[in-house]
This record gives sequence, structure tokens and C-alpha cells, in this order.
Amino acid sequence: MKLFALFLFIGVISFLMIKLGRKSGPSKYDRKPSTPWNSLSEGEDPTL
Repeated sequence: MKLFALFLFIGVISFLMIKLGRKSGPSKYDRKPSTPWNSLSEGEDPTL
């Protein structure tokens, strides 16, 4: 019984570590906020 409880505890801790470790910052594939100055990266002049 103690061995089963130990494996269960290790499994729960491992699961939580994996779930919390997958949190990441902003992805490069997220949409950028829409501002006229974003057109600079496409080579357009936003002041025209």
C-alpha cells in the first residue's frame, strides 16, 4: 500500500511539473497589435 501511494504521489508531482513547465511567454505566431507603425516592418511609410 505504501508503494502504491508513493507511485501515485510521484505521478501527481510529475504531472503538475509538466503542466506548469509548459507555460510559455508570447509566441512569435501571436497577432501583433494593429498600429500604423507596424507597417514599417513591411517597408511602408506610416506618415503618408
